[in-house]
Amino acid sequence: METAVGELCGPVTVAKLDHHGWKDSSNARWLNSVRPQCILIPSCAKDHPAENALRRVLDPLVYGDGLERDSNGPSTGVFVTTDASRKLLGDELFSRMKPYGHVVVRVYEGGNAYQVFVLDNRSIDYHVIYKTGIIKL
Repeated sequence: METAVGELCGPVTVAKLDHHGWKDSSNARWLNSVRPQCILIPSCAKDHPAENALRRVLDPLVYGDGLERDSNGPSTGVFVTTDASRKLLGDELFSRMKPYGHVVVRVYEGGNAYQVFVLDNRSIDYHVIYKTGIIKL
């Protein structure tokens, strides 16, 4: 289903990885069809995202130049909601994602720009721990 939906949908700005980035999701054809500038991974278990799904997202051979560009470029990166997968992924691979926490995507009036914020999910005030620049479309 993922491949067919990706081909029907075409390029998007922001995408949420299917099934928390589980190993059977986010195939190469889907990634090349939707080509998101920003990927969100709502993780809730130690194996979210799965290593092979994250490697596909970050692999320049699978997904153009990957999603590790600067926020001033056309990509804002890969965002994950917890660090539960850090041990399984290893620090090197886990560090290729933005800081983890509550992820908020703010779309500005008119829909021609957006910004991504990561809020500290370990604090009661949810202060901002990371933010991209304003990305103009």
